[in-house]
Amino acid sequence: MSSEIPSISDSEWLVASEVWAEEGLTAADIADRLASRTHWKQKTINTFLARLVAKGVLAARPDGRAFRYHAGIPKEQCVRQESESFLKRVFGGAVAPMLAHFCETQDLSPEEIDTLRDILKRKGRRSDAK
Repeated sequence: MSSEIPSISDSEWLVASEVWAEEGLTAADIADRLASRTHWKQKTINTFLARLVAKGVLAARPDGRAFRYHAGIPKEQCVRQESESFLKRVFGGAVAPMLAHFCETQDLSPEEIDTLRDILKRKGRRSDAK
């Protein structure tokens, strides 16, 4: 993954997730949606939004006296960057030990297990075809 995707903090991630879920929200909309989970003041939300806009993760468009926020970078790209960063930091870039760790330590539903089996089968077929 290229280094052009910026690193974002957990708090910034929470704010950006609201915009990724629904484009065009105002800072007040975001504050309302996060109020029960964070108890952040409007000024705190504004600070995180300003950081996310400066990083290019979000874009702001004026709408009267407010701004409406939109994704500057798609969530999927940020997820990929964060995943790769985590994998490198915690598991030295090795996928199998990471997958084994989560399979052994987390409760998985039968549906999740089936999904993982299907993914591994597809991966195996692609490896065999090479």
